Parts: sequence; C-alpha cells; structure tokens
Amino acid sequence: MKDKLTTKQRWIWLIPIAIILTFINECKAQDNISIGIYQDAKLLFLGDDRGNEAFKTIDAKLSFSLQGYQLNNYYFSINQELEYAKLKGGDYFSLLIIPNWTLNKMIPNVELSAGVVIGLIHRWKMGYATYGLSGDVSYMITPKLKLSALGQLIKRSDLLDRWGTKGLNPNFYIGIKYNLK
Repeated sequence: MKDKLTTKQRWIWLIPIAIILTFINECKAQDNISIGIYQDAKLLFLGDDRGNEAFKTIDAKLSFSLQGYQLNNYYFSINQELEYAKLKGGDYFSLLIIPNWTLNKMIPNVELSAGVVIGLIHRWKMGYATYGLSGDVSYMITPKLKLSALGQLIKRSDLLDRWGTKGLNPNFYIGIKYNLK
C-alpha cells in the first residue's frame, strides 16, 4: 500500500519545482528574470478580525517574473506566484499566473506594472479557481534590487464557501525583487 502525500507535502514540492522550471525557462525569457519575496502588509502590521495576530502571522508570496524585450517605455512579462499563509482558519496556498505590462522608463528608477490574475487556491482540503487584477510599484535601489509594493484584487471563492464573502478581495504586499541578469 502506498503512502499518500498530505496536501501540505504536495504544495511544498511545488515550490522547488517552480524554481527549477523558472531557471530552465531562463533561456526562454527574452530579457530578464526576477524573483520577488513579499509579505502581506495588513497581516504583518495589523492582523485581522479572524484571530491572525500582527507580527505573528506568516503570509509569504514568492514571485518569478519572465520579462520580454524592452520596448520604448515598457516591457511585458509573465509572473508566476506561489503564496502560503499560516492562518487561524486553516492554511492557505495559491498558485497564480499574471501577464503583466510594466512601464519602466517614464519615471526614473520606478516601475509601474498592471496585470490580470488567473490561478488556483487550495484551502480546507478543497481547490478553488480564482481571478483578479494586480498592480505593482517598484523602486530600483540598484539595477538588480528593487523595493516593491504589490496590490491585488482577488476573487476568494474559499471565503465565499466558508463565510459568504463575495466580490474581489483586496490584498496589499510589501517586498523586494531581485533581477537575475
């Protein structure tokens, strides 16, 4: 009889697979690859009304961006995002794909991105399709390192299923990005 992997073990395997696929895809990225690490700002500083305490709740997002060629003032990219949150109501995992349009030559050292989100959420031993919008403002500290603020409006069907929450839910993250090239 085979041992079955728990849901958490399956998701833990996805992270190294996503990293390996990103490095394999480096030859397919037209210009650059960047890695971003984010923390949900609300949970970090304020907590929430469901028992998740400030400074104690982990909600980390790992982002891989495959960037296209630089055009006049912008470039296009495809972002892959993995998110894990250790929440009181149950662990939260998401895998998102975001085609982005990034303006990076209009304001010195600032990048402005906008994109459409599609993906999957796993919570309470169930999977949920999701969609939404994403926006990012990044400040270049060095040519390779950026401070970043990420805002997303995400359809959280997991919340609808459990608490009847409808519509797109806002999330705000702070983090850093590192360009590999």
